[in-house]
Amino acid sequence: RQAERKKALRRKRRKRALIILAVLAVAVIAACFAIYQTSYAGIVNKGYKAIDSKEYDKSEQYFQKAIAKNGKKAEAGLAKVYTKQDNLDKAESVFLNAIEKQPKNTDIYEACVQFYMDTDQKAEIPLLLEDAQDNVMETLAGYIVKGPKFSLDDSETFEDVQELSLKAGSGYTIYYTTDETDPTVKSTKYAEPI
Repeated sequence: RQAERKKALRRKRRKRALIILAVLAVAVIAACFAIYQTSYAGIVNKGYKAIDSKEYDKSEQYFQKAIAKNGKKAEAGLAKVYTKQDNLDKAESVFLNAIEKQPKNTDIYEACVQFYMDTDQKAEIPLLLEDAQDNVMETLAGYIVKGPKFSLDDSETFEDVQELSLKAGSGYTIYYTTDETDPTVKSTKYAEPI
């Protein structure tokens, strides 16, 4: 009888220990979940889920909160919210403000380049990278367009009319203006000397 009582007592102790361990495990999991939900990654994740469910106001709040915690990558999510709402100017300003605050952050530059690609504003990419830091230039070297080479020296003043030839790398198209405005892809396409 005594041996049976000892076995029963051991079983009770084991059962209690297992219950305590289970409660502790649940508590640890709940604490980790709560910490994740309020962490930067958790908030950003909620923001992207809100975008997927088209809850843009909620998503904007999540990304604003994430930026306040740590503005390393959350700007891309906030810009995506504005892009989904067809507010491209606001989306672009999010990136440009972030780049101004973090000029060495290649992730933000890459996200901005992707934004320009997705919204068919490819002509903005060279302007974005024009004054970028060296580390950004190295990372995004494939997007950097070198300007054309001119046959005339721009530091010289000429008395007579001159012929100007322009040369660009293989696969590039040159557009130009003659009224001192910046050329765009809608400007005159270079085909022969001017």
